[in-house]
This record gives sequence, structure tokens and C-alpha cells, in this order.
Amino acid sequence: MKNKKEICCHFSIDNVEFMGTKVSCGYDSVLNDFKNAKTVRILTYSAIPERQLQHLGKISNSSNVKIIVGMPNTHEIYDVDAGYTNTFDENNIDKDIDKLKLLLEWKNNKLVKTSISVCFLNHAKIIGTENILYVGSANYSNQSTYNYEAGFIIKDKEAIQIIYKEYFDEVMSIELKGDRYDKLRHPFEYLREKTDSFYSIIIDFTGFGGLDDTKDIDRNFKELQKIVDLISDIIEKEQSDNVYLEFQDDVETIKSYFSDIEEIINDNDYIQTGYDIEYYAEQYEERNQSAKNVHCEDAYLEDGSRYVPLREDWDRESFIVNNWNEDVSQDKDIQKLIDTLENCMEEINSIVDKLSKLDSLDKRISEVKRQGSDPNAIK
Repeated sequence: MKNKKEICCHFSIDNVEFMGTKVSCGYDSVLNDFKNAKTVRILTYSAIPERQLQHLGKISNSSNVKIIVGMPNTHEIYDVDAGYTNTFDENNIDKDIDKLKLLLEWKNNKLVKTSISVCFLNHAKIIGTENILYVGSANYSNQSTYNYEAGFIIKDKEAIQIIYKEYFDEVMSIELKGDRYDKLRHPFEYLREKTDSFYSIIIDFTGFGGLDDTKDIDRNFKELQKIVDLISDIIEKEQSDNVYLEFQDDVETIKSYFSDIEEIINDNDYIQTGYDIEYYAEQYEERNQSAKNVHCEDAYLEDGSRYVPLREDWDRESFIVNNWNEDVSQDKDIQKLIDTLENCMEEINSIVDKLSKLDSLDKRISEVKRQGSDPNAIK
């Protein structure tokens, strides 16, 4: 086809190991080699989730790391002739790429020689070091663990270098360069996203809070605190820049909100106990007796049947849930938590808005680094 570059990397390799997996990871041996690697290459279709980024923490600071992601379904537009197509959208890619970079920094993976870029046309999956390489159907994501996936493990170092040189390096991808305030802008954007998610967890908890929800509340709030600590560290390191210092008071305001939120979380019985059906069967026994017009456990109902205490009643779930939901929704501390969180979210939105106005978007996306040889890969 005219103006289309054909990339064809084809050769035979001896001693290739087949990996067919489900509920396991076909490239675990590659992940285990990260700690020894001088070179790491990841080519994946999906965006990389936070949990999978933790594996990159094993990589040495001096390692050369290149990551290319496809980011499917995040930048689609509808064209009458072509249907749904991925489009080169600098506005969104700028945030997505730097979010990955932020997460790498946040997980204490301070990889100096790291390149993260996007190729919309990518559907290939390659995960490797200079010593071992996986090629197959599995993305660099947790979701692939639950699917039927198949691929090959290659340990031929010469073949691995050929694959990198003749295929990986030929994949056309783009990497955007931000301005000097992206170091602050993107952590705040990430904080806003995470705070919104935390707010949803709290709202879900007031509707029906399980024991897992209480763990989610504690874990996610600690994540928020870590992001704010990261932002504080960034401002402290850049204190010679007056613009950074202007946001110091904003951070202290957020910390004040977080202090109030933490106090409520630690002191609130509903959050600390969670929805424990055995516990609340005892707590709501008196209410159950009142609802059934009896005054003790050794009583009979109006139809002559024996009263069953709530702790022994197989149909107790709906009664306990309804009472628990009503109590939680009316709890003053829970309402204070929601109000404080909403005020905090408003403050964060205001900060993100101020940061977005520091430099024009056109200036921030003016420098686009392209690698690879296929000029159609970003169209």
C-alpha cells in the first residue's frame, strides 16, 4: 500500500519454551530477571496498571528502560468512512504518559534512563531484558493473569538483540515533553483522580459497607497521604522557584483536611468495625424484638410460633442491612467525613485549575519525540 512501511522481522530460534497460562503469569521468569537487567523492553497493548508497575521497582537505576503502550479505547473518535479509529491526541497522551512516569517515581523507581511512549497501532506484546524475552498474547497487566494466554520464552541473547533492533526499535511511537511545572501539575492531577475514587468508596460504604470496604478505606486513604507527601517533597526541592512556593499553602490546606479525615476514620465505629453480620446481630437484637412485638428471646409471636433471636435467624440479612444502612447514613461523623472530603476535592480542583493556566497547552506539547520508522503509526 502506498506510503505504508512494511516491518517484517522473521528468523528461526532454537530452544524456545512455550508458555500457555491461565491464573498465572507466562512471563514471571522475565520479571524475576528485572533485578539483574541492564536493558528492559516492554511493548504492550494495554495501559500499565499501578500494581504491575511495582515489578519495575526491581530494576537498577542505571538500567536502560523503554516502554511502549497502546492505550486502547482512550483516544477514539468516530469517522464516517473509517468507523472508530485511534487518533493522535496530544492533550490526553500528555497526561497519560506523565501519569506513568509519576507512578514510577512514586513507587521509588527512580529510573534515570526510562522512556515511556505511545503507539496507537500497537497490538504486540513483548516483555524482556537482555537475558530473557517473552513474546505472546499476554499484556503487561494484571488482567492477563485471568485470561487464557499463550506465548514463548526466548533465552537466546543474540536473537533477543535482533528482535529489539529489527522490531521493537522500529515500532513508531511518540513521547511528549512537558514544561517545568509538569513535575507539580501531574501529581496534583493524580491526587484529584485518586481523591475522586476515594470519595466513591466512602459513598459506597454508606450504602452497604462490607469488611473489604473498611480495608479499602484505610488503604486508599494512605495512598492519598503518600501522594501529598510526594507533592510536599517536590515543592521543597524546587523552593528556589517562587511559582512552586505559591502552592505550599494549598498543600497545607489539603493536609489539614486530611488530618480531619484521618481522625474520623480512626475513631468511627462503623468504619473500624465494618459490616460484621454477627456483631450487628447482637446490636440489633432489641430492635428486632420491637419490630416483632416481643420483649425477650423466650417469647412467642402472635401466630403462635416461637421467636427466633436475630443471631440464629437465617433470614436476618435484610433486617440487619436495612438498619445498618440507615444508621450509617445518619451518623454525624460519617456526614462530616463526606462534607470534609467534598471541601478537600474542591480545593484540589482549584489547584489543578491554577496549574493548568501556568503555561499554554500549545507550548507544552510543542516538542514531540518520535522513534521508529513507520510514519503512519500515530495516524
